[in-house]
Amino acid sequence: MCIRDRPWSIYQAWRTLKLCQLVNGSRVLEIGPGIGRGAYYAFALGLTDYTTIDLPLGIVGQALFLGSVMSPDDIWMMGDDPELMDGRIKLLPPPLLEGYYDVVVNASSLPEMTVPQMKEYMAFSSTNAKVLYSLNHEVHKRVSEMARIFGMKEPSLRFICSINPGFVEEIFIF
Repeated sequence: MCIRDRPWSIYQAWRTLKLCQLVNGSRVLEIGPGIGRGAYYAFALGLTDYTTIDLPLGIVGQALFLGSVMSPDDIWMMGDDPELMDGRIKLLPPPLLEGYYDVVVNASSLPEMTVPQMKEYMAFSSTNAKVLYSLNHEVHKRVSEMARIFGMKEPSLRFICSINPGFVEEIFIF
């Protein structure tokens, strides 16, 4: 694991934990988790009802990384016994996106999606979660501006990320 990615991932996991505590919940969905470092640290902090949603090659990367730093019993993928899902990080493709989550997390990918993809994930979050936590750059699109275009309300909190220059944290509480 690259040393420079640890503080970022630990911070993301800590913020996710604090948001779960704020809304008295524990179900987390991370959209586009990269290699899964945030999921790894969130799991280590006790957030064991954690689901990631990503493209197939992203899932492969997450399975490789998480499988190398965790027990295989801590990961659940399509094809595994559904009765073994609880207490594991679930790695799922977008067509399986369903359910209700306390906190939806996105770091470093919403602004890079196509507008229809971004709209779909944000609409899902606004109807299937208590909180959407965005930790993104603003090079391509501002998440809060896109939310406004999609008919969502302004973020409840918006501030510069102190740990990663050029990134903004936006917290939408529904």
